[in-house]
Amino acid sequence: MGRKEFEVIRSNVLRIEVDEKTEELLKSLQREFKKYFDVANNFIKQYYRINHRLPRQIDVYRILREYGVSSTAANEVSKKVLKLRKATLSLRKEGLRLSHRSSGIRL
Repeated sequence: MGRKEFEVIRSNVLRIEVDEKTEELLKSLQREFKKYFDVANNFIKQYYRINHRLPRQIDVYRILREYGVSSTAANEVSKKVLKLRKATLSLRKEGLRLSHRSSGIRL
């Protein structure tokens, strides 16, 4: 993301010095990405109801790009949402059911 407030220590570790400005930035990013996940989830839900299968990642990516999401964010959100949906469907086929609170998704 290239923001000055963040210091990358290793590829999987990020140190954030929290002050009011950084906290507000993180909250705004959280709100922004929640909107992206909501858009992707709604599209996948509608697609699944009509076609009885999950869409391709490129279809979710295109919907997010049309919504105005950057290409990097659209790629990552589409991958994550489809991964969660596939896992949920797999568990349902085995007869298990997740609550939406534990998985963060609804079908």
